[in-house]
Amino acid sequence: MTTEVGNPTEESLEDGEIESVTVSSPKSTDMARSDVVVNLAHAALAILAGKTSKTRHIPPEVTDHCVTAFCSLLMSGRMKPALNFTKMFARRGADYEAIVENLFTAAARRMGDRWVTDKVSMTDVNIGASTLTRTHIALRSMLNEPVPTLEASALFGSFAGQSHVLGLSFAAEHFRRSGWNVRHMPGTHQGAFLAGIASKSPDIVGLTAATDRDLKILQSVIDKIRKLHAHPRIIVGGSSPNLSQLNADAVVVKLDMGLWAAHRLLA
Repeated sequence: MTTEVGNPTEESLEDGEIESVTVSSPKSTDMARSDVVVNLAHAALAILAGKTSKTRHIPPEVTDHCVTAFCSLLMSGRMKPALNFTKMFARRGADYEAIVENLFTAAARRMGDRWVTDKVSMTDVNIGASTLTRTHIALRSMLNEPVPTLEASALFGSFAGQSHVLGLSFAAEHFRRSGWNVRHMPGTHQGAFLAGIASKSPDIVGLTAATDRDLKILQSVIDKIRKLHAHPRIIVGGSSPNLSQLNADAVVVKLDMGLWAAHRLLA
């Protein structure tokens, strides 16, 4: 079964782009986990997710020049100026999700693209990623600590050998600030992660894959999760073009999509 949700208004489109998220029916068998494909305009997605999360605050325009300038600060290792740059958007009304989605994620992608095209070195990108991580931690500390308002719980994890897992931290914090009970286990041993699922029985497990190596790691983890007495719904995001190969309940490509998919899976 395929469901397509169109654009609510012409103003809802961003450059005419339609994002997609694959979500399986919570009542489906393992053989039919990818039987529902939902195509949503980004604005429509925000409206649906808004039924169970706070109202989004879109920041002042994050221009291409803004992203370029932010990347320069990150790759120079200048965390304090990068944080001050971030604070500028916060003072002008942007919330955590808007800053991460429109500035942090855009900067991470820009640095990756510039490395692929040999415009910057891997060292530059590593410094930038490290600075972005520290800036993200600082941003979290200056915002009010979220209080869980929902009974829903989520466990996010990454494992040794995985790279480019910063987006998973963004996703975990997005869920936390949307009222979920969240536990994040970055760089953990598979056994400890599976034990965490068995003991906490989260409703949602969040994973990420950026490379084919990640896919192999995650497929092993997912197969083991399916054998547990606990039966969480599994959501996978990341930049790998082959995410659909995984035996997950939902595959998402943007921050808001993970939250929307989680609510849909638990409905």
